Amino acid sequence: MFRGGIILTLSRDYRLRLSELCYRIKLGRDVSLDERVWMNKLCEHNKSAKGLVETLMCPDFLDEYPL
Repeated sequence: MFRGGIILTLSRDYRLRLSELCYRIKLGRDVSLDERVWMNKLCEHNKSAKGLVETLMCPDFLDEYPL
């Protein structure tokens, strides 16, 4: 679904890939530059992706910054 040039939903494959990247980053495991660039671009253009990353990477700040 598109609204104003921003994709609002994520496919199951993208959601899984994004979740895996977040957990690998949190655990200090290797994440390639290409993977980080993909994640950053996706989050810039997709509100669902940005919300997922914020939830997984910064759960302590959810109360301060509602989505």
